Amino acid sequence: MPHYNILYGVPSEGMGHATRSKEMIKYLMSKGHTVKCATSDRAADFLGKAGIDIYPIKGLHLTYENGKVSKFDSLCMNLKPEMLKTNVSQFVSLKDEFHVDLVITDYDSFTYFYAKAHKIPILSLDNIQFCARYALEVEIPKSIESDYSMAKNLTKMKVPGCDRYLVYSAWSGKATEPETFKIAPMLRQIILDATPSVGDHVLVYQTSTSQDNMIPELQKVADTHFLVYGFNREEEHGNVHLKKFSEDGFVQDLASSKAVVTNGGHSLISEAIYLHKPLCCFPIAGQFEQWLNAAYVQKLGYGETHADFSGENVKQFMSNIKDYQSTVSKYTQNGNNQAYSAVECFIQDFAPTPETDSTKHRMKDKAKNLFKH
Repeated sequence: MPHYNILYGVPSEGMGHATRSKEMIKYLMSKGHTVKCATSDRAADFLGKAGIDIYPIKGLHLTYENGKVSKFDSLCMNLKPEMLKTNVSQFVSLKDEFHVDLVITDYDSFTYFYAKAHKIPILSLDNIQFCARYALEVEIPKSIESDYSMAKNLTKMKVPGCDRYLVYSAWSGKATEPETFKIAPMLRQIILDATPSVGDHVLVYQTSTSQDNMIPELQKVADTHFLVYGFNREEEHGNVHLKKFSEDGFVQDLASSKAVVTNGGHSLISEAIYLHKPLCCFPIAGQFEQWLNAAYVQKLGYGETHADFSGENVKQFMSNIKDYQSTVSKYTQNGNNQAYSAVECFIQDFAPTPETDSTKHRMKDKAKNLFKH
């Protein structure tokens, strides 16, 4: 296969985008492609340390209050003039620094607009498109129908008109939009290499450190030992052990846990399912994608979802853990091979060739035969 210059966009909000993008970018580099990654902040530091060429931009962020997204504070933080000024400058400079043949966006706007402005083939590669491009097989409560409508419309507007959409998902559903293909979630190599076992602890992961009631509520489940990540400090509170983050330590504790308590984030849920861990989900209010992941966990019998974090809800989950363990243990996934093949297929279909320039695409049916909806 010929080698191409690929611009790869990664959001800086949350590390799930960065950890899975690391695997895909390293794979593309191993195939001889030159990849420049547009990202910022923690994601830029993480990917840069992995030997990936970083093109620095200013990324968007969310702010939280009492475990919920603060929409107003998030909006104010992301409309700072210096952020817009930096991104406009980087947008203009990129063309002189790097000739781009293809663009891959993991729900990133900067690279999307660059592709559209310069008529470069673009692949959308993320999990969030599932809510906008698939018929959902879970019932949406009336209380969050507005959240669903907003999430679906915002997702459609985020990166519209890409040449292809590859959607990371372990959930069932039929595609409702063209050039849309569902692929198995991208997993970190350290997860693929892990050997799962069933220990005596429950792993807890919390994205927002504003969840003030977590420790006292977990203490109510006195017969269970909890290892808690997210506060990034070492403390003992009876049966609750707060742990500083380290990738090796986290994966070891995840692989040897008997269950996982988390919000509704795609990455950890995907890793837990792959390692056959039952899940108790408390999705962050106002984030429909998290609610959707948690709803599918419950629908498929992999665990439970609850709106409010409480010791009683965790106790209920623990009482049903054997049934969830039996169901989730049936999940299978062939590593990251499907994702790698799907991206290779996009490159074959849309990359410029000697017979065409980058504004003309070769349209093939190979993807339709390889990756079913």
